[in-house]
Amino acid sequence: MDPEDEALAQALVETQAAQRQAKLDGLLAKADSAFKVENWSEAVTAWEAYLEEEPEEVEKFTDRLSHAQKYAQISADYVEAQEYLHKKQIRPGDRQAAGHHRPGSYL
Repeated sequence: MDPEDEALAQALVETQAAQRQAKLDGLLAKADSAFKVENWSEAVTAWEAYLEEEPEEVEKFTDRLSHAQKYAQISADYVEAQEYLHKKQIRPGDRQAAGHHRPGSYL
């Protein structure tokens, strides 16, 4: 191989490695930042993306990822419950339609 081609090939390998490392560093920073502000689903997404690239690192992040997954589910359940309650909320004009009657108004 021509020395010039070897130098280009080596530069390409180094550039790709640097880009990959920047991506990994970005994912970890995003996960850590989201974790700190309790944005659980974003933290989970970032750690899972990181671990797809670096599966051998799974033990290093198991506790934090499990914690974030647990609280992401709790947060999602809470939002779902709030939405359900909001939909089921009875407005003052809807009391009769919902079966609530004033005493003596059963007819």
